[in-house]
Amino acid sequence: MGIGHAKRVLVVQDNVLVAKTMGEVLSRVGLSSVIIHNLADAMIEAEPGNFEIALVDMNLRGEPAWPLLARLKESGKPFAVVTSFAPPELNANFPGLLIAIKPMGVKMLKSVVRKLLVQLESGSPAGASTSEALA
Repeated sequence: MGIGHAKRVLVVQDNVLVAKTMGEVLSRVGLSSVIIHNLADAMIEAEPGNFEIALVDMNLRGEPAWPLLARLKESGKPFAVVTSFAPPELNANFPGLLIAIKPMGVKMLKSVVRKLLVQLESGSPAGASTSEALA
């Protein structure tokens, strides 16, 4: 039984292999995904009607994802940062943000997605979960 109900996940990840793997895992649990590899395209795709939840790498080909995170927060859609390095100001700027530390396995990815789907279903605003870093 999948964890998704025809939900669409915005995956913003500059590493093509990691992004592809994430997309495959999401598909296996019943979610569709749109995969973006750079900040400029992610800013365009980050319109509220294009996705229900988002997974964002903090460093996109040398560009920090700060503007994207701000747009996602404004949208009210649940999102998590999936990164190998979480800058200290991340929690200060986005209290309650779910942060998953790479490398992360399938089990961790599913856990992050479940938490985001709970936020979505409960109507909690983006970043409303307890601040949590998952390693």
